[in-house]
Amino acid sequence: MLINRVGDFGLFVAIVLMLTFFRTCTFMELFPLIINTGEDFLGFNRILLWGTTYINIVTLIAFFIFLGAVGKSAQVGLHV
Repeated sequence: MLINRVGDFGLFVAIVLMLTFFRTCTFMELFPLIINTGEDFLGFNRILLWGTTYINIVTLIAFFIFLGAVGKSAQVGLHV
């Protein structure tokens, strides 16, 4: 049950990030926005991760979607 909560957390954070930065969770609307991000998407292309380290917002969203998928399907690393 704890592992399932990790998957829930990953999906929740990914959805919140998509709604915050792209204002949509629909893949048909999201994919063209991601392709057109280029160097700077409304100033939100990179966010401060730690100290002076920046991470691309699309990479962060993809990581949390992956974390959600791994937690929900009990793949290696989050299996019992």
